[in-house]
Amino acid sequence: MKDSNNTRSRIIQCAATLIDKHGESAVRIRDLAEMVGISQPSLYHHFTNREAVLEAAHLHLFTTKQNEYAQGILRDTLKCTTQEQFREVLSNFFAFAHSSESQTIRETRITVMAGALRRPTLMREVKTSIGSLATTVGDALRVAQNNHWINEDLNIDAFIYWLLGELTVLVFIEATDNIHLRPHVSQLIRDAAFIHLRLPRDIDLASR
Repeated sequence: MKDSNNTRSRIIQCAATLIDKHGESAVRIRDLAEMVGISQPSLYHHFTNREAVLEAAHLHLFTTKQNEYAQGILRDTLKCTTQEQFREVLSNFFAFAHSSESQTIRETRITVMAGALRRPTLMREVKTSIGSLATTVGDALRVAQNNHWINEDLNIDAFIYWLLGELTVLVFIEATDNIHLRPHVSQLIRDAAFIHLRLPRDIDLASR
């Protein structure tokens, strides 16, 4: 069973790499089987068809980094003992989330969501993934709320989904070659988030 799970994982990772670099059209069952080192019939033991492979690969792209960052926010928040430390955790998150280094993550999020709109099975998995993300980040914000570091009346679930939407707007800036606007829009988003959270706002993202 362990070998079977490892093979399935390798298939997903290889397919995800192909999608990330060349798009869905690059995922061909014969080529994928060769990359993994198995026969085509063996690949079909793990996935019923190419569509199932694509769905699993898209989900892998969608969840991997997203979950890592959410867990990081929670882990760092649990180490905080003051509002200032928590504010620094969020400032670091915004600095990275709005950076050029995270552009690929934003583009992947859009690509996967677009694919999920025409794949009901993938959409169910994406909803589960987003729900997991919201729960983890929500846990971090509730720690801050319980410590009276942020707005105690804030609806945390609503705030998280609002923030996800705001972060996605950077994709449109990058797609229209308006990169020069990124730090300014990022500052607007961060300031708005800190206003909702009732945290001090004195860090300029454009200079970070």
